[in-house]
Amino acid sequence: MTSPTIASVINAKEKKHNESIELEDKTVNV
Repeated sequence: MTSPTIASVINAKEKKHNESIELEDKTVNV
């Protein structure tokens, strides 16, 4: 079982990755 710290870091990376994808989608849609 991963430690809460590692889990929070992974979640932060995934959130940042998802936000970057959303930015790319907005750029393409424009």
